[in-house]
Amino acid sequence: QLSCVGQGNPVPKVTWHRKDGNSETAMPISQVVYKETFTEVLALLNIGNLSMADDGIQYICKGDNRDLYDTSVTYRADSSITMQIVQPIEPSISLPSSSSIKSGTPLTLYCSVEGSPPPTITWFLNGVLIDEAVDEVYVTDGSAGVYTCKATNMLGTAEQEVIVENQPSYSGGEIFLILLITAFLLVVVVVMLLILVRRNELERRMKESRAKDELLLENEKRGYTPSISQGQTMPPVTPLENGGEPGALPDENGALPVVSEAECQTPRSILSPRPQTPLSQNPV
Repeated sequence: QLSCVGQGNPVPKVTWHRKDGNSETAMPISQVVYKETFTEVLALLNIGNLSMADDGIQYICKGDNRDLYDTSVTYRADSSITMQIVQPIEPSISLPSSSSIKSGTPLTLYCSVEGSPPPTITWFLNGVLIDEAVDEVYVTDGSAGVYTCKATNMLGTAEQEVIVENQPSYSGGEIFLILLITAFLLVVVVVMLLILVRRNELERRMKESRAKDELLLENEKRGYTPSISQGQTMPPVTPLENGGEPGALPDENGALPVVSEAECQTPRSILSPRPQTPLSQNPV
């Protein structure tokens, strides 16, 4: 519904017109409601439901009356309005979730708002309305707290909060202490890394030493295993016979090597080579 007020003496005659491009037509009287007084008239135009097809249509309110002393003189006036039809959109807000500033330092907050019709904007600090803060951009006075941007139009309301915190301020002694602690932690980390590297190196060396010992043991076992040609059989082993050493192998003549009492009493590493018994020595 559009309204138009005509004032004059005598009271003017008011009509509504619809202009679409270059075409202009008068609106039917059935769509206009008049309310008249001694000095003015109110004309209400009912245009019904609008659609996107009505975008850009111009409605013109025209009024005219005649001179009281010379009726041949006519006075005219008009006023127009152009319809802008937009798709209604609920308000939405884009605002950073948090920010950090130095105490007392102003901070500029940007509240990006979308909606149709354009929503109205209000700002709050800790739930209290901030007077005269009605724009998308708000500059704080350096106060920390929870700032809320609220957007409202005929379709609904949207709001979003941003937390503003004060940055901690440190004295010279506190800064020196922080640097000292940081340096100490770095030293500890470096020492731990060196210990880890040294430990890995020791483990590697132990594995190499163990592998060498196993290889020597395997070679020793192979060195005391007699070779038997095809068609020959190994002579039977008679442990402890004739004073021989348990598990000893016979020589070429089938005799067991003799181990002296002093040799038996001497500890010997399992990895040390066994002394060879001369082949010419006869067992006792």
